[in-house]
Amino acid sequence: MEITKKGIAVASAAAAFGVAAEVAAIAYQAFYLAASLFIVFTLLFAFSALFAKSGAVAYSASLVPFGTAIFFLPKTLETLAVLLIACVFGILSCWLIRNETETNISSHTHRPLRVGLPMFFTAAAILVSLFYYIGAKEDQYLVLIPKKAFDLVLPYIVGPLVRLPLEQATTFDPNERVDALLEKLLKAQAAADGGNGEPVVSPPETRQYYIEAQRTILSDQLGVKLNGDEHIGDVFYDLINEKALALAGPYVRFMGVLLAASLFFGLKAASILVYWLTIALMPMLVWIARRISLLEERSVAVTVLRLSL
Repeated sequence: MEITKKGIAVASAAAAFGVAAEVAAIAYQAFYLAASLFIVFTLLFAFSALFAKSGAVAYSASLVPFGTAIFFLPKTLETLAVLLIACVFGILSCWLIRNETETNISSHTHRPLRVGLPMFFTAAAILVSLFYYIGAKEDQYLVLIPKKAFDLVLPYIVGPLVRLPLEQATTFDPNERVDALLEKLLKAQAAADGGNGEPVVSPPETRQYYIEAQRTILSDQLGVKLNGDEHIGDVFYDLINEKALALAGPYVRFMGVLLAASLFFGLKAASILVYWLTIALMPMLVWIARRISLLEERSVAVTVLRLSL
């Protein structure tokens, strides 16, 4: 099939967004940004698979982002085998979409996408689960949930974890230092007692004494030694993961595989939202592409082969 500049441009944009989503998640742990970039990548990949005249150009839209993962992964036989499976699934999803487009007499996009997109999301879920497993294995550390996600829910669960009056804090920032949080709680307590927000123990030496006393209490409750410079989010994140390791006991060597598998199925479930979003947005994307002359109409004759006795 003919290779066109417009096809190359769309496939290149899809590949660029796919690589950007990968880098955002791996290098910067910017998961919201990575998810947004992945949605755009999915739309452009589907658009390229539907309309690119050249199969090689369309396949590159998924193969380049999936193949780029090799630069972030250890070069072991097992890792490369799983990466190869993800790449094959990505190519197969593109082939299914293109094959259904060629044999479908309707110009609607939802049928080809319904055939091929599930395979595409399977490839993406395999790749993400592989990164998760490799990261946990290299660190020798059990990571239950991404750090960013943990920081998001920590303000709502930290109260039951400790018996300090954390609910009196006006704000809670997981990146706040332990001593800074304890000082904020001291001021909040003074305000609750009818003061102006400044502790009654205003001399710096006395105030530091009470902060150190509260830090000692918190250290005893958590069972870790705190020096006051730690980020409060990191303290609870490490503590919860260490407790999980202790509970896993002798089965901890299987937890990486188990959690990676759980992540795979979780991502497959979450991909349903992206799937329907892609189905819903594709007609609008096609309309825009026709308005700017990115797509052109052409008449084709379709030959269908059927079996008979």
